[in-house]
Amino acid sequence: IVPFKVCGATCDSVDILSRPFWLPETVDTGDWIEIGHIGAYSLSLRTRFNGFYPDTFVEVTTPFDEGDAPQGFASLETMAD
Repeated sequence: IVPFKVCGATCDSVDILSRPFWLPETVDTGDWIEIGHIGAYSLSLRTRFNGFYPDTFVEVTTPFDEGDAPQGFASLETMAD
């Protein structure tokens, strides 16, 4: 596993999760990643930030089968610069 930055779909430098996420080297842009224990306020933190509207929600209650994940916006980059 290697450290990744998880960035949102916008061009704004604040559209990033603040800590490294340790993920398999094989993870790629478009892969869905479950981030557990995000708390009661995670849904209330959604905004119309930088022109992106929170009109679609995905609640994952069981793991996806191979190829079943919906398309998403998050992108990944390795922490090694």
